[in-house]
This record gives sequence, C-alpha cells and structure tokens, in this order.
Amino acid sequence: ASLMGGYLNDIEPDLKAHGIHTLTIPSIFPTGDTSCFLAEGNTGWSIIEAGVHTPQAREKWSAALKDIGISFKQIEKILVTHIHPDHAGIAGWLQQQSDARVLVPRLDLPAWGKYTLPEAEQYEHLY
Repeated sequence: ASLMGGYLNDIEPDLKAHGIHTLTIPSIFPTGDTSCFLAEGNTGWSIIEAGVHTPQAREKWSAALKDIGISFKQIEKILVTHIHPDHAGIAGWLQQQSDARVLVPRLDLPAWGKYTLPEAEQYEHLY
C-alpha cells in the first residue's frame, strides 16, 4: 500500500489536471488501504474502486464529493476491478446514494453475494 500511495502522490497533480481525483479508503483488512478514483466524463462522474464498507469510508466518500463540489446524484457509474470487499464493499451504499450503475467483471458475478455482507461477516468470509 505504501508503494502505491507514494506512486499516487507523484502522479496526483497530473490526474487532477485530467479531471481524475484520488481518494484513499482505509481498510479493515491486512491488505492495506484502497486507492479509489473519481473521474469526470462527458455526462457525469465515474468511481473506479469503491473500498471497504465502514462508517469511516462513508464519511470519506461524502467529504470527497463535497470537496470536489459534486453530489452523489452526479455519479453515473461505479466500476470495481474485482469483487473483494476492500474494492467493492461499499459499492452498494454508493449506488444507493447515487442511483449509479455498478460495473463488475463478468467472472466475478457469482461471488457478488458473498462480498455484500455486513463488514464483520466480510472479514470472516475473506480470511
């Protein structure tokens, strides 16, 4: 996580110049924090990676959108690269706030239900 975090610090100004904002969601798992992205498109915003579902993550997402100056309703897509709870855990909550489509890899669809459990159960099922 620290290597990726250092990399993001180096490229973050370039990302922002292209309408991409970074957000780090603290993880409850030993895998480390999750780097998430908000990208502005022609018709709305997209989230790439959602992070784990915790009260702190909900606060971080709400604060990030406020800092950028957008509302949840401006988010049209939520893309998760794979269905681990540190990447997709809060996607359902983000969808409830935004009405955005959640996009997941087709091969991960059978596992979707396993990782949409409350946070205490997510940990039990992951490890």
